Amino acid sequence: MPSGEDGTPGQYYKPSMFLGISANTDHPEQAARLIDFLLNDRQAAGILGATRGIPVNETIREEIGPKLKDFDKTVADFQGSLEGTLNDPPQAPPSGDNALQTTFQRDYDQVSYGRMSPREAAENYVTEAKAELRS
Repeated sequence: MPSGEDGTPGQYYKPSMFLGISANTDHPEQAARLIDFLLNDRQAAGILGATRGIPVNETIREEIGPKLKDFDKTVADFQGSLEGTLNDPPQAPPSGDNALQTTFQRDYDQVSYGRMSPREAAENYVTEAKAELRS
């Protein structure tokens, strides 16, 4: 794997999936308890194993580690070999990032099919980016 001049690997820990709670939920406490259960409960960990990735909770990870087999064991062993050597993950993208990726792909396709010039696409993207990132 690529590494920096100081030998630091080019990777960072990234969850295999993110769990979140809608700001508009009618049941914020129950939703938070569900996420806590999925991440921190020993019984849940015994059922889930590594199906949602190698657990982030160190205690849970240590408990299920010896039970992992095949590919899950390979992934856990590799992750363990990197312990203490990785940098922090990059900052989360700003709100609106997903919409801008969609805008970029749409405009890229329009340029690819000759329906829009690169300059028009760039101008459109900048206009939409400014509007999206302001909201």
